[in-house]
Amino acid sequence: MKVHLLSVVLIVIIIGCVENTDYKIKEKREVEEAVLQYAIDGDTVVSSLGTIRLVGMDTPEKGECGFASATERMRNLVKDKDAQLTPDSMQELHDKYGRLLRYIEIDGVDIGELMLREGLAHVYLPLPSDRKKHYYRIEKTASEKGIGSWSECGW
Repeated sequence: MKVHLLSVVLIVIIIGCVENTDYKIKEKREVEEAVLQYAIDGDTVVSSLGTIRLVGMDTPEKGECGFASATERMRNLVKDKDAQLTPDSMQELHDKYGRLLRYIEIDGVDIGELMLREGLAHVYLPLPSDRKKHYYRIEKTASEKGIGSWSECGW
């Protein structure tokens, strides 16, 4: 009888903890509105909410082929624009440098997807993510067509 009662109490405690954790995650994963101020490079943007590292894509670093094109394009896309920032449900909210990890949408356009489509970025998803399969399809198309850095830099 004592073992049965102890089991029931433990189950109730575990369920309570799981529901509470689930609530906190949903609360943190809402879409946020922000004003994008400027791009640092092709995958990092400064906004009214802080510095954002786009989830799911990567662009060349300074000194690498394609850096200037990707950075210039991102700067033209984001300067002083209103945007929706969406966290990935399977990723952390911040990277190891404290940057927000978010998808950025401007007027309903996924900026990471656009950069992939234009061949200015490649998929960077070492962990599971909401848009991983979709992003890989976009990247494959850009690669097969030799768009942007796929032809210019021989990615």
